[in-house]
Amino acid sequence: DGSYSGGSSLGYQEFLGQRALLVDDNEINLKVLEIRLQKKGFKTTITTNPKEALELLKSHTFDLVLLDLVMPEITGLEILDFVRKKHSAIELPVIMTTAQLESSNIVSAFDKGANDYITKPIDFKVTWARIRTHLTIKRLNEDLEKKRQESIEHARMGTLVDMAGSVAHEINNPLTIILGWVQLLNNSVEKGSSKEKILVGLDNIFQSV
Repeated sequence: DGSYSGGSSLGYQEFLGQRALLVDDNEINLKVLEIRLQKKGFKTTITTNPKEALELLKSHTFDLVLLDLVMPEITGLEILDFVRKKHSAIELPVIMTTAQLESSNIVSAFDKGANDYITKPIDFKVTWARIRTHLTIKRLNEDLEKKRQESIEHARMGTLVDMAGSVAHEINNPLTIILGWVQLLNNSVEKGSSKEKILVGLDNIFQSV
């Protein structure tokens, strides 16, 4: 089916464990890119089949997509359309690869939500610089979102604590009054007070509830 999955790492790497999907109808290009990215600590999935690329995007989670612009049957632009219906440009960076320098194709890719593009034959130093840029943006955005959620949670917990304190205060006041009347009633009973005085005490308790 023209696909191969794998991944390896060489010690600590900046983007260790990041998942990259590489899509290109040229298997040699794929293999070269895969080897270079695996050396950077990436877990890679590659395919030369555009239809399989769509299935992989439906069933798997990726951190980066390197996508050939021109392929038979299904173009890179069509796959890009599918990706952008599910993920924003920050959530899932897509870098187009193309041997064509026609500005119209590149502009179309950007219009559809591509993050960047690289030309073939691929210069890996340039490719790596662009990959690092977009994954760094992605990571910073995730960190900001995490902090935003933590702030919301802290604010929510603070509100709950304030509410609990307010409720406890509202409950505590009637209880204090009731306990006072119960103590007075108890004293009245011990002293043999009249039935009428005891009933007045009970009535005061009920009114405090």
